[in-house]
Amino acid sequence: MALRITDLPQEILINIFKRLDIDDVLALEQTCQLFDEAIQDSWAWHQMYHYRYGNFTKKADQYEREWTWRQKYEEKASLKLSVANDFEIAHLNGIHWRKCESSESEYGSIAMMQQVCWLDANSTIRSVSPGTYRVLWRIRVWDTVLRNQQVDFTAIPQVDDTGMIPRGSSIFTSPRGWFSETEVQGRGWAVMALPSKLVIDKEWGLTDVRVSVERKDDQWKGGMDFDWVQLQRIDNDLPVTSRLRTYKRVRELRNNSRFRNEFRVEDPGYPSLSRYIIISTVLTYFLFWLKQQIAH
Repeated sequence: MALRITDLPQEILINIFKRLDIDDVLALEQTCQLFDEAIQDSWAWHQMYHYRYGNFTKKADQYEREWTWRQKYEEKASLKLSVANDFEIAHLNGIHWRKCESSESEYGSIAMMQQVCWLDANSTIRSVSPGTYRVLWRIRVWDTVLRNQQVDFTAIPQVDDTGMIPRGSSIFTSPRGWFSETEVQGRGWAVMALPSKLVIDKEWGLTDVRVSVERKDDQWKGGMDFDWVQLQRIDNDLPVTSRLRTYKRVRELRNNSRFRNEFRVEDPGYPSLSRYIIISTVLTYFLFWLKQQIAH
């Protein structure tokens, strides 16, 4: 008798789900009642989180409420970090850098670069899938910005232990005078996309990406605030902010007029036919392999 995927126990379905990207999981959720019920299970999201990101570490802004495993997974899959909460910042002492609460940030706090020579603020976005990404920074440039300061914005895949910068890295060094000449100076918050794209090669698989704003020299830098950094996939027909429409904080921002112009969260509608075909092919090969294992 032919074995159908709907006959598989939930444990095997979850074993399939945890090997898929978030967009594929959300696509499967819309295909039938069986997948919808399986994906709604909190244990499924717990297993997917542990497989992809390891043990869960609660951040400071998450102590105020309990998150479901789905919310924890979707926050990680958004490929977005708060500079104030998630970054390691050198000289965060209230003089050179300062962290302060802000109602203008979805994370509730921002990092203010006041005046520093040794600029080093970095973090890691974990388990990024192969693809091409746009690197976005939400920043605010004050009128007090130093005219000739230069800053390096980087997004570097962590695939080389030798210290060499791998291909596909996104690195942008602001030219001298760039901040004082840009239209964002003194105009409030703006989302800046780095000119070069980040490319994660297929042969690397899931890859950690180090993101940073840095410049280690003897020139003073200051007059900038940082909110968040995000990797936005651009070789996919479902942008990440649309795929994660169930993420609570994004839904809140959608109804907040203060953020409406910056956060355009569209309804992704139905997944493309090509994605259904790919998923069906993967499941077919898996069932074929499973039947062979059972037969032996």
